[in-house]
Amino acid sequence: MGLDWLAGNKAKPGHERRFREILERIVAEDYLGPGLDEATVAEWMQIGVPAYETVGAPRVGIDTAASEWLLQRIREDQPKPGLLRALVSRFQRGGAGALTPEEQAALRQSHGYHVLELAPPCDGLPWYSNASLMRDKLNLTSFRGAFLNDCKEMLGTELLESAWDRKLPEDLAAYGQTLRTKADAWAQAHGCEAMRDLLEPPPEAAQGSPESVAHITYSAARWCLYWGERGHWLDVWF
Repeated sequence: MGLDWLAGNKAKPGHERRFREILERIVAEDYLGPGLDEATVAEWMQIGVPAYETVGAPRVGIDTAASEWLLQRIREDQPKPGLLRALVSRFQRGGAGALTPEEQAALRQSHGYHVLELAPPCDGLPWYSNASLMRDKLNLTSFRGAFLNDCKEMLGTELLESAWDRKLPEDLAAYGQTLRTKADAWAQAHGCEAMRDLLEPPPEAAQGSPESVAHITYSAARWCLYWGERGHWLDVWF
């Protein structure tokens, strides 16, 4: 069975109590559940902060790099380096004549969009993600939890099965710490401690190898700790 981890919203400042009240109901249900009406869900979304804001991704129409990124994707011909940046700067100053009406409309329509591709590297943007294959369902903050199936020998049945459960922020962080402890013991036993801090798996980490198992688990642990410690909860999609 496939599994993707999603970093759920955290509470906006001043709304922690109400957000938590609704979140606990969501985590306790298989889905949003019959106890949550549309108004309650809408309220909960309104008082939440999405994961893409936490990673500090630049925004279209606000940050030049993000606007330039968007234009690069809507133009068929790739201009010389620096040209788009100059055009975007002119647009943001109000002199938008160098952009076509379609490009101006695209920038306005996407104003405020967070470009995760340009976010600073962090443990919340994992190497193991299905986002590139399922852009309509996932974004780059998602972790492909199904990779943990390769780590059953290390994790054991109970800890692996827990990967399919929604978790409150503190439980997510605790799960991440447990994964890290398991990975430390495994890495020491198999002589692959170097996997602990690597973003990308090395060439020798073939699927199912001790190095691969360690790298996947360390990556999962860092992801859980990053989001859990910042107040985000674990949602699951499979």
